[in-house]
Amino acid sequence: MKKILLFIVCITSSIVLFGQTHSSADKLFQEGEYGAAQEAYGALLKRYPTEALYLYRYARCAQELGDDTTAIQYFEAFNQVQRSSKLETNIDVARMTLAYSYLNKGEYEKALAQIQDLLANTTATILPKEDVLTNGFNNVDSENWIWGQDVTIENTSALASFFGQVDIYSYSYASAGDVKGIDANLLAEIDANVWDVRRGWWGNYYAQKNEASYEYAPDGKFFSAKSKELMGDRNWLSDNVFMRIETAYLIAAEAAYRENNYPLAAEYLTKITDERVKEGQEAAYAAYKATLTDSKVLEEAIYYNWRVELWGEGHTFFDIKRLNMSVTRGYEGTNWADSQSQLNTNGRPAWTNYVIVATEAANNAALVNYNNPDPSDAYAPWAANN
Repeated sequence: MKKILLFIVCITSSIVLFGQTHSSADKLFQEGEYGAAQEAYGALLKRYPTEALYLYRYARCAQELGDDTTAIQYFEAFNQVQRSSKLETNIDVARMTLAYSYLNKGEYEKALAQIQDLLANTTATILPKEDVLTNGFNNVDSENWIWGQDVTIENTSALASFFGQVDIYSYSYASAGDVKGIDANLLAEIDANVWDVRRGWWGNYYAQKNEASYEYAPDGKFFSAKSKELMGDRNWLSDNVFMRIETAYLIAAEAAYRENNYPLAAEYLTKITDERVKEGQEAAYAAYKATLTDSKVLEEAIYYNWRVELWGEGHTFFDIKRLNMSVTRGYEGTNWADSQSQLNTNGRPAWTNYVIVATEAANNAALVNYNNPDPSDAYAPWAANN
C-alpha cells in the first residue's frame, strides 16, 4: 500500500510540476518574454521532444529573438504538423525572413540559398495573371500567401484596419479623400510598360467616375470582396497579407544579380512578370523580356518590380536604403500634395538612417558621438527652390 501511495504522490507531483512549467512557459511567451520562454520550452522539449506546440513556440521565440537559423531548425521539426492557420508562422516564413535579412546585409549567396530551399519545399504559388485584377489581396486562402490573418467579426480592427486606410470600397479614410496613392512618376513608368497588367491596380474609380481625388488610389489592388461601391463595405472583414511567395522570387532575382549571375536573376524575375502580362500584349512583353540580357536593364527591371509588385506592402523603406535609391518627390506634375514632402535626394535619403530622438540624446551620455546625424534640415522642399 505504501508503494502505491508513493507512486501516486510521485505521479501527482510530476503532473503538477509539468503543469506549472507549461503554464510558466505560456505566460512568458504571451507576455513577450521570449528569452525566458525559450528556456522554459527548451526544458519541456527535453521531456517531450516531439510535442508540436513546444517545437512551434521554441521556433517562434528564436524568431522573435532574431535567431532565424535556430528558428528554421525547429520549424523543420514542427513542419510535419499542419499549422492551424496562416496566422501562425512556419518554416516558409522563417526562411523568407532570414533570406531578406541576408539580402539587406549584402550576404547574397546565403539569401539565395535560403530562397532556393524555400521554393523547393513550399506549396505556395505565384498569383496567376488571370487573377491579378480580381484577387483584391483580401483573402488569406490565396495560394500565393505564405503568412496572413483571417479577419473575422471577432478580430477586425474596423476603421483602424489596413483596408480602413487604403480601400475606397470600404468605409475608410481613403474613401473619404485621404487617398494612399501611388507616385505619379511610378505610375507613368507602368504606363510605359504597355504589357504590364498591374496598371489596373490603380485609378479605376477615377477612370469610371472622373473623380480626381481617386486618380492614384490602389482600388484595383486592395479592395473589399463585399462591395464595389464607394464606402460600401462597413464590416472591414478583408484579410491581411503579411508575406507572399512573389517576395521570394524578387529576393532571389536581386541576390543572383549581385552575385553576377544575370541569367539566373532574369529567370527568377520573369517567373513573376510572365504572370503579369496584359491580354493582347504578349508581343510587347516578349520584346521587353529580350532586353533583360542587358545587365543594366535587368537591374532596373528588378528595382521596378520591387516597387510595383509589392507596392503598399511595407518594403519601400528597406528597398530604398538597400539599393541606395534616390527619392524624387518634387517635380512638375507631382502628386505629393504636402510641399514639405516634396523632397529630392541624390542617392539614399538621410532619413533612412535611424536617429535617436533629441530628448534621449541630450540626456544619455552613451550616445555622444554615436548617434546618426539629424536629417531634419538635410533637404529643402522642391517647391522652395522654384
